[in-house]
Amino acid sequence: MVRRRPDHRAAGPQAVSAGDLDWTIVRLTRLTDRPAIGAVVIRRELLATPRSLTRADVANTLLDIAQEDHLSGVAVNVHGR
Repeated sequence: MVRRRPDHRAAGPQAVSAGDLDWTIVRLTRLTDRPAIGAVVIRRELLATPRSLTRADVANTLLDIAQEDHLSGVAVNVHGR
């Protein structure tokens, strides 16, 4: 018997928006361990050609996203340049 795992990606925005907290869902591409280069793209739409990004850039980007009111209540896709 094969047990299927539930697909939480589809339920993500609905699950977090049910509460009264500010939220942003951040979808990341492949991560690397290189030093930060500061070349990050944030988009609401799906990525045509996702590129890898550094973990250090992700950390900085997450802090930036948390401070941006216009990115509250949405899901964004983040990748390198």
